[in-house]
Amino acid sequence: MRWIVLIFLLIPCLVFAAGSQNGSASPNSARTPDPAVKIIPPKAIETPKPAPAANEGKGPAVFSVTIGTDGLVHDPKMVKSSDSRQADTNALAAIKRWKFRPATRDGVPIPVIINIEVRSHAM
Repeated sequence: MRWIVLIFLLIPCLVFAAGSQNGSASPNSARTPDPAVKIIPPKAIETPKPAPAANEGKGPAVFSVTIGTDGLVHDPKMVKSSDSRQADTNALAAIKRWKFRPATRDGVPIPVIINIEVRSHAM
């Protein structure tokens, strides 16, 4: 049967390259966004579907992943299970093969953390 893959990119969840401009701000101080800085979120360009599972689970599986400056998925972690071990394992294996156009700040690629939701259907 078909798998329906839903991607929800929550941007920006975390931008690793964030930092103070003069280095004197404390870690707890509030930062005002600089309107001159242009941040473009990552864009999925290759999203292989997961292998079918006998049990689709009770809902979508959600993974938190880092999209590196190379556009590849790094450090995937399950945030929410679908309640089907096989569906979760297949979804994770597929997500590891996904490719993205990396996020950029002022034209320079930056790593970001996003959430990816995968909803499956039974065979």
